[in-house]
Amino acid sequence: MRQFLLLVVLSLLYTIPGHAQDPLPTPSEPPEWGEVSTEVLRVRDYPADSNASAVILADYGNGRFTPNGEFELQRHTRVKILDKGGYESGTVTVPYYAEDGTQSVDDVEGMTYTLDEGEVQRHELASDDVFKEDLDGGFEQVRFALPSLEPGAVIEYQYELDSESLIQIPEWSFQRARPTLYSHYEVRVPTFLEYATLTRGTQRYDSVHTEQKQLGRRTDVEKHWVMKDVPALREEPYMTTPEDYRSRIQLRAKLLRNPNTGEVLNRFMTSWPDLATTLLESESFGKGLGEGGGGLFGGEGAVAKEVNRLTEGASSDSAKMRALYGYVQSSIEWNGRMSRVRDKDFDEILESKTGNSAEVNLLLISLLQNAGIEAHPVLLSTRDHGRTVPGYPIVRQFNTVIAAVQLPNREERVLLDATEPLCPVSMLPRRDLKPQAWLVRKENPIWIGIPSPSARRQIYIQGALNPDGTLKATLTVEDHGHRALRMRKVLQDRDPSEVLKDRVLENLTGVSLSEVSVENQESIGEPVKLTATLKSSGYAQAAGPMMYANPRVAAPIQENPFKREERTFPVDFAYPRRTTYTLSLDLPEGYEVKELPESRRVRLPEEEGTFTRRTGAKSGRLMVRSAKNIRTPRIPPERYEALRTFFTEVVSAQSEQLVLEEGAADGASSPPGNDE
Repeated sequence: MRQFLLLVVLSLLYTIPGHAQDPLPTPSEPPEWGEVSTEVLRVRDYPADSNASAVILADYGNGRFTPNGEFELQRHTRVKILDKGGYESGTVTVPYYAEDGTQSVDDVEGMTYTLDEGEVQRHELASDDVFKEDLDGGFEQVRFALPSLEPGAVIEYQYELDSESLIQIPEWSFQRARPTLYSHYEVRVPTFLEYATLTRGTQRYDSVHTEQKQLGRRTDVEKHWVMKDVPALREEPYMTTPEDYRSRIQLRAKLLRNPNTGEVLNRFMTSWPDLATTLLESESFGKGLGEGGGGLFGGEGAVAKEVNRLTEGASSDSAKMRALYGYVQSSIEWNGRMSRVRDKDFDEILESKTGNSAEVNLLLISLLQNAGIEAHPVLLSTRDHGRTVPGYPIVRQFNTVIAAVQLPNREERVLLDATEPLCPVSMLPRRDLKPQAWLVRKENPIWIGIPSPSARRQIYIQGALNPDGTLKATLTVEDHGHRALRMRKVLQDRDPSEVLKDRVLENLTGVSLSEVSVENQESIGEPVKLTATLKSSGYAQAAGPMMYANPRVAAPIQENPFKREERTFPVDFAYPRRTTYTLSLDLPEGYEVKELPESRRVRLPEEEGTFTRRTGAKSGRLMVRSAKNIRTPRIPPERYEALRTFFTEVVSAQSEQLVLEEGAADGASSPPGNDE
């Protein structure tokens, strides 16, 4: 009994300090500037997210149109710093589009609050510490760093963003890289302006309400959106971009009415067919595209002359397409800039031999059309740009152009992106692999699916294990599809021996390679094949009469990439992938197999993926054959737990050891393992 009481007292002694610190309270309304409690300043952790080094206490935006027609957004943000990792939150950047005075940022204020012997200390941001910086593309940003940061501090800042644009009200993100206790966006617009509301993300609103406000003779609609206790959105493995899943809201203008009569004066958002017509008639996109096969340039200009030269002798449309695609790939260098419009005409592109993504691919479309081939531009949002919303005909959703070709007697379209010189016909760069894109044509513009061709790797190792633990073998690695594309890119800058050591044999020690060769590096339509003679002095470890080795010599999955227990958005592998592995290993004379990893089979639900391994040992030779196959490029969040378990089992299987024991009479090994 006394021992029990002592344990209770000790338990209380250790738990009381934790309860003495109250958790961070979730606000019910926007905070008042300058009012920070000592209780909040004393908090040092956030149990709801043990990885958080800072917590956004409140983020409040109040936007409205002024009498002179400008949109004015006032933002007030308050952040709790938990440890030194949270100091990043103390450096703030506010980008805005400054071209022709379209937007500006003013009235920046900031304050840091700390505790000193129980008293709240205030450290004000000096106006001299607020900087304006130039960015590319007509953008600028305001940057400032809050002073006197320390663990436990609270920072807050506010500013005003003014915009002359009626089309797009500044976007509001409720979810950021830090957990957010309270986020509130309030917007007031005149009733003669109508906006479409685009909501993204998986978090639900805690409150949404609308009310009417009178401003003199003008009636405004005031809308409020509130989210509370929003989890942090962090980068995860196999994720397109956080912007695809961030909880945020966008307001885009639909139409402007006469305030007195209600007559529609301007439709900012029309329909996809209307948008296609506008684009095809635009000088910066496709004026003349598809008109009688004349192409973008038309006539007997530079484009037509190039077509005649490049397709001379081509006997089919397929051969012409390959010739023109290969020419643009190899001769016109992409400048690295994504764009949905061109800044140069085609003569300039051909002369300078460089261009943005739209210029490169619109030139390709022009060449194809001048050759009499049916080709159309396709607007696409790349993987790092964000998801598209087909319900809203908004061109800003897209950031690049690719080409769609319809060949005679072929049902499927051929999609081409000439910005990547190492992509063969019918294979797009990984950045283009999104579920859908928009094909732009005058008659029936449509949304089309983007195919995801598989990536395959085959690894074959044949060799012998010596009594001293040294492995000598012949290694062959053959990559197909996107695997081949990745390998070609790596081989452009690195020696193949180093590539094999770092990317295939990374788990081996004491590795030396000789007779290394590469096949098909320049033949982009063929698989890349690397072969080498391999020696590893540290492959197997001896302990007395026992010898231990991992039969997975090359390219093992050493750890599960999926660390988090839960995931609210899909796992996006971009394309199906398959890796096969074959090991044929002569065992050292005088040793027998004591333990052999068993044959295994692991499956994902719906046959979305499998892992198989077959093992056997006979007549002094070990045989291992395994295959990991991810058939579905996108795994929904409801099957994340199964995927995580799948990879856990694969990692476990690939770390299992082969155990040999010295002392067999003739060096024969154990019977083969169970095959499936």
